[in-house]
Amino acid sequence: MPESYVLVAAVGLAPASLTEAAWSLRQEGFTPAVVHVLTTAQGWRQLETELFRGGVSSRWRRLCTEVLGRAGAVPVEVHVPDVDGEPLEDLRSRDDDLAFGEVAYALVRRLTDEADDLPVVGSIAGGRRTMGAHLMAAFSLCARPQDRLIHVLATPDPQPIAPAYWPGDGGEPLVLDRVDVPLPRVRAVLEAQFLERVGDRYDLPSLLDVLGGYNVSEVPVAVRVELSRGRPWRSPVTLLAADGEVLAEAAFTPRMVAVLLLLADEIEGARRTHGGAFGAVPQGVPEGKQDADAPLVASAHASARVNAVFDACGMTRQPAHRKPWATAEDVSRAVSRYHDRRDGLRSVDVPPLIQHHLRFDTQPGHRLAEAGGVLHDDVEHWHWATRRHLPITVVAPPGVDPDRMDWPFRHLRRPVRAADADRSGGRGR
Repeated sequence: MPESYVLVAAVGLAPASLTEAAWSLRQEGFTPAVVHVLTTAQGWRQLETELFRGGVSSRWRRLCTEVLGRAGAVPVEVHVPDVDGEPLEDLRSRDDDLAFGEVAYALVRRLTDEADDLPVVGSIAGGRRTMGAHLMAAFSLCARPQDRLIHVLATPDPQPIAPAYWPGDGGEPLVLDRVDVPLPRVRAVLEAQFLERVGDRYDLPSLLDVLGGYNVSEVPVAVRVELSRGRPWRSPVTLLAADGEVLAEAAFTPRMVAVLLLLADEIEGARRTHGGAFGAVPQGVPEGKQDADAPLVASAHASARVNAVFDACGMTRQPAHRKPWATAEDVSRAVSRYHDRRDGLRSVDVPPLIQHHLRFDTQPGHRLAEAGGVLHDDVEHWHWATRRHLPITVVAPPGVDPDRMDWPFRHLRRPVRAADADRSGGRGR
């Protein structure tokens, strides 16, 4: 018995691209259970004229019964985007393109939403190139292991009597070659957070909105942290371009600010001292169980720097946050909370660009050294490291004189006034 599948085909003004795709798959023993056509108003009129006109004697019904082995015509659902309440005639502008993309992404998401549904096969053989591009991108995001994307190439008779819609149609010679398009499948590696952000809005504008934090034309060159006092205790953290343009912004809790500034301070110190990342625990030794002589992640001044952030934010009655960071395990726990999905860096309220640039990764590193010699030269260590080293400007809370602030950070310059940060674009010197 032929195996069933769902065919999704981009079709323009050449309906033969649809019949050729169905014929080529039938040669492998596959028969469509239903066909979804993504097209324009022009394309739909062409389909009606060439494939569906004639009822029981239509060319589509002939294909289904004579070639696909069906008792009747395979159901066809046609999807034509609307623009300003009217069916889209053609893809001639950005708005036209977005309208088509919205329909394509939503359809592919719906058809691939269940793991045990029929395989979905997409055909990019017809329509404008942008139609195929949207269909391929939608499959790349949504395709499951059983789904496929194909392209069909036709070599017709150079002197045809009449157009042929599949080999053998009307007796005309027609050679078809099918290409199974290699597809980068990212559905399995998309973080759950991405899917949470998108939700049911799996259309092109929503995808662009969610991915907007990644799809920026400028590369961040600096970070600005504006310390804020009082409830709800949220400090704006901003990524800036070279000209001071704000690329992304989020509101960090004092706890997140403390982790960000402390590790940034340590990493800068390590970079200046031995060119490496912020030292952590020896490789192969569980955190918290390292040798007493192994270097600690937090220096003796870690608690002072954490307390300085909370004091600057006016959180003098938060004893739970004042636990000293004395071991690698303490810092590891703090960084885990900093990365948390619910109330940390990876929450849905933090743009992806900030998540990408301001997270800290644990990675194998080289042997630690210091100015006076090599520290534990026979042991390699794990390190805390950032994606990129971005200078940080800290802005004092409103009404607070930066010169009077307790600032035990050793490698981050003293906070500036908001007016000074605005004049400089907030870039670190």
